[in-house]
Amino acid sequence: MFTYIIGLVAALLLIIPNPLTQYLLPDHPKTKSGKHLSPRPQLNESLLAIDAPNATLPDCPADAYGVRILRREPLVVYLAAWPLSPTQRHLLEISEPLFEPSTVTHDASSTHRDTTVRDSSVALLPRTDAVRCIEARALAFQGWRRDVWIERLRTQRYVEGGYYKHHLDWSGNVGGWGRVSSFMAWVDASGDLEGGGTEFPLLMEEEVGGRWCDLVECE
Repeated sequence: MFTYIIGLVAALLLIIPNPLTQYLLPDHPKTKSGKHLSPRPQLNESLLAIDAPNATLPDCPADAYGVRILRREPLVVYLAAWPLSPTQRHLLEISEPLFEPSTVTHDASSTHRDTTVRDSSVALLPRTDAVRCIEARALAFQGWRRDVWIERLRTQRYVEGGYYKHHLDWSGNVGGWGRVSSFMAWVDASGDLEGGGTEFPLLMEEEVGGRWCDLVECE
């Protein structure tokens, strides 16, 4: 049987690109704590999930999920039953024709294929109403912070033997701006799947075990 796993990846940025976001939110060079931020960097807006000022929000289902804190510093949260249904089938359908081989980056600007590091497929999703509801849920979870934008959602597919070796996030904190969080959600998997769990090798200490091993890879 064809073995696979498909996950959803959403990332939130403390980045405001020009020119659109410069119009929506003027510069705030000084925070309430008195710390000064560098000028907002520019970013390719085609990679951000930005609605037009007069856009109508879709009718999204109410949230109903449980929260488990794996680690406080850095903050790692497990969201039980983070609602994707009934959008799962929709996500699979819009992803299928868009899947491309996954790439890696070493400088956050250029990308290349390297199967010694990462062997999977990824799809950049169109912003349908169902996708926009997921975006809104991710933003709401973090409290609608100032100057927080969500990157375009992606689905990632692994087939038998696929992997992504242990790695650090490519987006660093430069001048007070950068990626602040990432969401990873399971969309679908074949019934005979073995493995495929998320690993946190630098976080898994002796006290992390027991029930947590039902949610994350402990070995």
